Amino acid sequence: MWRWKKNKIADEQLNRFSSEVFDALHVGESEINATAQSPFLLRRIQVRIEAEARRRAEANNPWQLWLLTFKQAVPAMALLALVAVGSLWALNDLNDANGNAPENDVATVLLAPDNVSEEDVSAALGWQGN
Repeated sequence: MWRWKKNKIADEQLNRFSSEVFDALHVGESEINATAQSPFLLRRIQVRIEAEARRRAEANNPWQLWLLTFKQAVPAMALLALVAVGSLWALNDLNDANGNAPENDVATVLLAPDNVSEEDVSAALGWQGN
């Protein structure tokens, strides 16, 4: 069923194509000698093979991929935490400087529980009384 939709290539076309590819890849003797005599050719080929093997090994190891992602995410999360703490600190200082700190603020209720009534606790938590 699936083979009906495939384009069939005649053997003659395939032979012609392969001969054209091999003709394009034909290398002369002078090019072979020049390449063979180039310094460090073998070492460069070995380095490329080792680099490709390392790249494939790293791509197939999910733990290394996870660690790479973790190494990139930690600085971003630390920066986000610093921005959050800094903005909280700046807003708190701004409220204190302007005198806009509410008396039934959650921090006030939790830090000074001695003189706090149930109404203050419910107002700080956003609960509505009966």
